[in-house]
Amino acid sequence: EDFFSVYDDIQRLEAFHALAHDERLLDLTGQVLGEGAFPHPLKIARLGFPLSDEVSTPPHQDYPNNQGTPDLTATWTPLGDCPRDLGGLAVLRGSHRCGVLPLAWHMGPGMRRAVVSDEMLEALRWVTTDFEAGDVLLFPAMTVHASLHNASEFHLRLSVDFRYQRPGEALTPGVLEPHF
Repeated sequence: EDFFSVYDDIQRLEAFHALAHDERLLDLTGQVLGEGAFPHPLKIARLGFPLSDEVSTPPHQDYPNNQGTPDLTATWTPLGDCPRDLGGLAVLRGSHRCGVLPLAWHMGPGMRRAVVSDEMLEALRWVTTDFEAGDVLLFPAMTVHASLHNASEFHLRLSVDFRYQRPGEALTPGVLEPHF
């Protein structure tokens, strides 16, 4: 019940927003996108509650939500060790080459999910790993990804999503404001 009040408190933390500007993250994203790559003001904290499958982030692509440029690059970072049972991130390997997928309603974050065809699921496969504090996963905006269900009984999974792009590329108004 108190999710949004807690989430608002997180969005007010300078340290949360400053993390996207960490020298190591900027260097890493600069290596991928080129010099001057910058994070969007829209920064997302993910709270993976135990045994709450209905609010896990469904399979989706970032491009339909953020638009602007298909060259957008996302980073996903756990804020603590994240073994698979804590509900880390899974990526549909090779899905970035499949274009923008159709969307359908879903009750989890974003209220929609990418519609992944059976043929696509047969040709590609979901991949994940155990993550540790300090890991950073980078992927392009067309990549289908989802959070796994937090199967732990007591532990909250905390992670952050930041998106980076090259200077001079198109932006949409939604990425210029804090999340929610």
